[in-house]
Amino acid sequence: MRNVIDWAKTMDAAVCVCDLKGIVTYMNDKGKVDYGSDLTGKEILACHPEPAKSKFKALLESGKEDIYSIEKNGIKKVVCHLPIMENGVCSGYAEIVKQLPGTVPHFVRK
Repeated sequence: MRNVIDWAKTMDAAVCVCDLKGIVTYMNDKGKVDYGSDLTGKEILACHPEPAKSKFKALLESGKEDIYSIEKNGIKKVVCHLPIMENGVCSGYAEIVKQLPGTVPHFVRK
């Protein structure tokens, strides 16, 4: 898997990258803080309870993206699981979790 671009290092979002076996290959500093530890080298599925574990395992097998929002303790976040493509083939996933401000404008463009 190619190296993570430098932008991830200082991004104001938690970034966690894993290979197709579910092994974490990279976490930025925000990710380490938000998850409470550095998960590099650990299996991502072991960090998830059911049904999230089964959902993420299916995602690893599918090569598809998964985007949703959550709210915990009054804090809203958007979660993006994005496939990392190399030569047209999924080689792993990047999870990007960004806290949302109180209101998020929505624009319809033509």
